[in-house]
Amino acid sequence: MTSAHDAAWVLAALAASVLHTGDRLPEPLAGVLAAAGLTDPGDGGQRLKAGLIRNPDHGAVVQAGIELLLRQAVQASAGTRDWAAQPDEVMLAVGRLTGSGASLVAATAGGLEGLAARLRSPGAAILDVGTGVGELAAGLAALFPSAHVTGLDVLPRALAHASHTADRHGVAGRVHLRRQDVATLVDVEAYDLAWLPTRFVPAAAVEVALPRLLVALRPGGWLLASVARSAQDDLGRAVRTWQLALTGGAPWTADEVADRLTTAGFDRVEVHAPVEGEGSPGVGTPVLVAGRRGTPSAVAPA
Repeated sequence: MTSAHDAAWVLAALAASVLHTGDRLPEPLAGVLAAAGLTDPGDGGQRLKAGLIRNPDHGAVVQAGIELLLRQAVQASAGTRDWAAQPDEVMLAVGRLTGSGASLVAATAGGLEGLAARLRSPGAAILDVGTGVGELAAGLAALFPSAHVTGLDVLPRALAHASHTADRHGVAGRVHLRRQDVATLVDVEAYDLAWLPTRFVPAAAVEVALPRLLVALRPGGWLLASVARSAQDDLGRAVRTWQLALTGGAPWTADEVADRLTTAGFDRVEVHAPVEGEGSPGVGTPVLVAGRRGTPSAVAPA
């Protein structure tokens, strides 16, 4: 690989290849990826190296993840740092990727005491903080037909997309959208599950929001906070720091989030780290930190 130009095209070829279902890669993708050292020779042609795509069964999700990374990289190179200034294409790409997380939420809920039964009961309610273009909210509404989902976001443009998303998925009657900063949340005992994507919510807002989210949960309800996986090398850590700077998210590890949940009054705090490629999308699959509201809080936030 001799230039940034070549690197960009290798990523594009990788994104295109993950949806290919044949035994061998078509040209010219095979040539590009072979030259980059990402394939092995097989009978009749080149194949992606084993383990390169951690979960080939989620090809569309993998492609969406690579597409998102490419779009974010282009915006970063142009100096676009404010999440609100990201173009629709980036927001929609994020939505396509995060929407796949509904199945991960459902799988995690099955291991949290009482939550799966709550979400399938009449009157179930879910809070989606930072709903963005609404793909996760719509996905959760589809997976849990008894539940109503409230999506919060501070960007009118994102909420307009979210409204269209709910219509497209046929769940508009059960997805309710509000323009609101989670730091101003005043709902009391309203939800069985709250979803908090720390990668997209500023640290200061999360600090203020956690006690409010505790009060907003019904007794026995759960908060799920998604946290970016910790990188294992210097390059990965540097890239993660840059990505968080672009999204404005809280730069905390799962253990740091768990400590904050405990301090805010949640009990049964536990960390779930789905294995990438085993029942999860495998492209930046987040670590989930869960915390339960035990007894009702005595005082709601002012």
